[in-house]
Amino acid sequence: MSPPRSIVDSHSATGTAVADQTVYRLRGIMGLHLLPGLLLFAGCLAFRPLVAGSGLPPGAGLTLAGILVVAPFQLLYLAHRSPGRGGGFLAAIAEAAGFRRRLPAGQLGSLVATLVAFAAVALVALYPVTRLLDSLGLGSVPAWLSFGGGLGVLWVLGALGGVLTSVADELYYRGHLIARIPAHPLTAAVTGAALSASTHFWQPSLIPVVFVVQAMLGLTVRRTGSIRVAVYTHLAISLIGTAFAAAALR
Repeated sequence: MSPPRSIVDSHSATGTAVADQTVYRLRGIMGLHLLPGLLLFAGCLAFRPLVAGSGLPPGAGLTLAGILVVAPFQLLYLAHRSPGRGGGFLAAIAEAAGFRRRLPAGQLGSLVATLVAFAAVALVALYPVTRLLDSLGLGSVPAWLSFGGGLGVLWVLGALGGVLTSVADELYYRGHLIARIPAHPLTAAVTGAALSASTHFWQPSLIPVVFVVQAMLGLTVRRTGSIRVAVYTHLAISLIGTAFAAAALR
């Protein structure tokens, strides 16, 4: 970690982005981006016997690892990094995340809808790449490393995991880490997206799509100064994905 210096983004609508103005070195940025993926994999391994013994679908382990391991790590790390000394746990997380500009409701809703539509277009446009990766054997992983299960389990764990992990991911990646990449906003957004997308081992053929969507989320956060845009967009995409997956099981 490098000595603290001011984080001022001249391309951001807010000028100064965050209260905690520490900038990380490259190895710190890489480590902090990749660590949640390693924790998720370790959590899948740890929960595998429990999931098998309790009769839950094998894919439930991935969601449990996200809820019980990765999201708590991300939120606790943010609270630890907070420069504040009061205000409670949630206030500490918000302060460490930064990008707290409040956009008008209409503008926020319009941005979220646009970004969700962008994600859908990216999914369709990159479908040939997804099919190519599928043909190379990257379209499937062992059941215990994948998301899925019975309809009831999928709705309960998918909705709960979608909400918690979406919020934690965006506060951690787009709120905290992206501001500490000492680069132009576009470079920071692309770098952060490449690192975080690479940890999506449970859907390897969709990593290109995840990368493109996350890069756009990061750039939008840097340009608007609002982490809420990314949080609500991630929530919407997660819940829509869960709904489609549940509909496919009917």
